Amino acid sequence: MIAVIYVIRNTQNNKRYVGSTADLAKRWAIHRRQLNNNQHHCQHLQYAWNKYGEELFVLEILEHIDNLDALIPREQVYIDQFATLRYNSSPTAGSPRGVKRSALTKQKLSDAHKGRPLTPEHRESIRQALLGRTFTKEWLAKIQAAKVGQKRSPETCRHISEALRGRKIDPAVVNRIADANRGQKRSPETRQKMRQAQRRPELRQRYSDRAQLAWEDVLAMYKAYGSDRVSLRKLAQRFDISYSYVRTILHGKKRPPDLCPDKDIRQQLLQYTFTFNKRRTRRNLE
Repeated sequence: MIAVIYVIRNTQNNKRYVGSTADLAKRWAIHRRQLNNNQHHCQHLQYAWNKYGEELFVLEILEHIDNLDALIPREQVYIDQFATLRYNSSPTAGSPRGVKRSALTKQKLSDAHKGRPLTPEHRESIRQALLGRTFTKEWLAKIQAAKVGQKRSPETCRHISEALRGRKIDPAVVNRIADANRGQKRSPETRQKMRQAQRRPELRQRYSDRAQLAWEDVLAMYKAYGSDRVSLRKLAQRFDISYSYVRTILHGKKRPPDLCPDKDIRQQLLQYTFTFNKRRTRRNLE
């Protein structure tokens, strides 16, 4: 198959649009139809076509190419050659790389792709393309700066939580993360930010509300652990409190049964405390 590199030349000012194709007649027909309908992808050529008219443009062949693999590189040579007299929006042959888009165009492209689902094949192709890719320190700094101050919506947080729930991390990945963080020292600014975040009143109120369990909930926790043998971590998830707080409740350090004002619940709690202590003793003996 013989391909060609062609130009659409404006005879008025000698400016050219450089292209390549394996079917020149079909490609020229597409160009003319798009230009006459004011739908051509190259705005510079479209404006000139509208201004000067079709009769001032001619199609010319620059070179015949036998090897299709050499088509794009040879087209790039002519694009560079006509750098000051070309209509091509992109300085890169066969790619939109280098095209400068306006803020309005970027926003339109962004809106068009929002919410667009990706097929499994597309996701796999993206994953394969990113495998082994390394980022420079400058690029990582740009990514970090772009994410500073970003706040995820509650819906996004829920989606991330559901996606990560039950996920098992490869031990090799865990070791790699541990090795990367080992020996790192936090700066005084980072420590101050962490200290201020822990002192935020809304966080204290949030965890305080979770920790104020009703005595009925404490009894249900005792029953689940003493009779149903529910694990501590599952109890923490069920009552939306921390794992360590579950342990302190079952050990009687928090919400001790003796302080329960309800006599029936207090008696049941004391019974399960005794059962819990026996279970804990057996575990220690094992």
